[in-house]
Amino acid sequence: MSVKDCNREGCHHVLCHRYNPKFGYICDECFDELADYLLAVDANVMEGWELPGFVKAFLRHPKGFMFPKRSDVIRAVEKLAEGVYTIER
Repeated sequence: MSVKDCNREGCHHVLCHRYNPKFGYICDECFDELADYLLAVDANVMEGWELPGFVKAFLRHPKGFMFPKRSDVIRAVEKLAEGVYTIER
């Protein structure tokens, strides 16, 4: 483990050993949150997006941001498909 700052906005961890040349360093805690975030995103929501887009979005959200749980995302997508929710543009 080296002394490298986590690249996530608002995270102050400096002992990060996970590195990606595109996204930089990420601490274990943020990596676990990222994994949960990606699991929460349903394939219907991901359509048209590539994985790097989701990682960039995650890194821009400050530490402590409450991402929706997978079940909440699926429920919202189902309600949207049923016409219960509408998206305002």
